[in-house]
Amino acid sequence: MCSFLKTDYDIWRRQLGGPGVQPTSKTKNGCRKDILIIVDSSNSIGTTFFENIRKFLLKLVEKLNVREDGTHLGFITFSSASRTKKLLDVGEKTNPKKLQEWLNSLNYKNKLMGGYTRTGLAFEIADKMFSQTSPLNNRDTVEDVILLLTDGEPHASGRDGGDEGERKMVVKETNKLKAKKVKIIGVAAGTSKQNKKFKTYIQSWVTRGTKVAEMSSLRKQKRDKVVDEIVNMLISPLCNKNTVPGECNCKGDSGGTVTEYMKKDEPTTQVEWVVPISCTGGASYTVYPPGSKSGDKFGPGKHVITYSSSYINNAGKNVDVKCPVQLIVVACGCPSDNAVTIRSPLDSTKPIRYPVSWSKPKPVCTPKIGQIKLLRIPKHIWEDYSAGQYTYTYKYRVAGKFDLECDVKFAVP
Repeated sequence: MCSFLKTDYDIWRRQLGGPGVQPTSKTKNGCRKDILIIVDSSNSIGTTFFENIRKFLLKLVEKLNVREDGTHLGFITFSSASRTKKLLDVGEKTNPKKLQEWLNSLNYKNKLMGGYTRTGLAFEIADKMFSQTSPLNNRDTVEDVILLLTDGEPHASGRDGGDEGERKMVVKETNKLKAKKVKIIGVAAGTSKQNKKFKTYIQSWVTRGTKVAEMSSLRKQKRDKVVDEIVNMLISPLCNKNTVPGECNCKGDSGGTVTEYMKKDEPTTQVEWVVPISCTGGASYTVYPPGSKSGDKFGPGKHVITYSSSYINNAGKNVDVKCPVQLIVVACGCPSDNAVTIRSPLDSTKPIRYPVSWSKPKPVCTPKIGQIKLLRIPKHIWEDYSAGQYTYTYKYRVAGKFDLECDVKFAVP
């Protein structure tokens, strides 16, 4: 590796903390989920109870290990058709403090409240956001989950199919999501009387075997209990005592550099690398940038792909692992200047012939490389030339990957 690349590589390693670093996690919960939270903001919720939901969500952010390599949350709100919409993509905000600030900024009365309860429309939006089988929607090793908070039955205007049409829509959309293995969890977020009447509806929508939680009290003690109950529903499949702990370790191209070459006039080229992490048991990993995979196409320059894991090991401790791979895409092209020299003729014989010389048009690569081989020299090269246009083509093999044909062109007067 040349000194230029080595210096940049050392800086890159220090910035990442080096490959295979495994400090103890600062959070008690090392499990991760991609959770889309669907929140009822209809008139029946009311300002007071919406504040209860807000406090519940703030507590949930704190308990669910929200961070870049932890749990990711997204939000949909539903009431009238115009106010049933996606508020936040899953993983759009991974800093827990900023996510809590965003939740505190939601204006229920002026921005979210509406006269209907378009539960079916909300699940239709969720189905589009989770368009693939779990866990392939956001992070392909992290389970997709939907958390529904609502206080009553679906309610729609006659032109939108009425209440019966909306109920059928909920069943249709939740069945589509469950068929894609998306886990659905429900919270009855109304008064005790409302919850008793409506809880059976939610139970029919959620994933089989999942208990519907209730949030009918404003008391902090009750709210914290419900949060703990839902957190247990979400993380127990990965974190309870019956789960095999497992571990993740760096391997393959971790900490190394993969170099690929491309022609300068092409926008991107395919780069392949060995996944630099292996996990066993209940441990899993994520990749950043999200969705990156061997065989993707990259433009010229340096790119860092980082595989991360946060898991609970056999000793019950939380462990963080980072396994980065640096990709360098080298662009190679023919030189723009061939340094052709046309000198004065040696004598005045007719026809006049001019001595011409030039340097070979060896390809130029950024960063520079030494793996360029001349394959073919043009035929019929002379020392002097009469008037006319001339083109000579040299063929080179670059890094054993592809051929470049570079021309030398000149005109003799």
